[in-house]
Amino acid sequence: MMIKFYGIAKTDLDKEYFLVKEYADGGTLRNYLKENFNLLDWGNKYELALQLSSAIKLL
Repeated sequence: MMIKFYGIAKTDLDKEYFLVKEYADGGTLRNYLKENFNLLDWGNKYELALQLSSAIKLL
């Protein structure tokens, strides 16, 4: 499942950019991988990498 990307916004005060994305109920990918990376087999890791590269391609 892909997280929907809505757009990019910029703050007026400090001119920082941030991504506006769909809420991820299960937490961040970073936290998920920190906790579960060693539990994933190479097929799961490959599938995650494929999904990430597909998502980047759509940007």
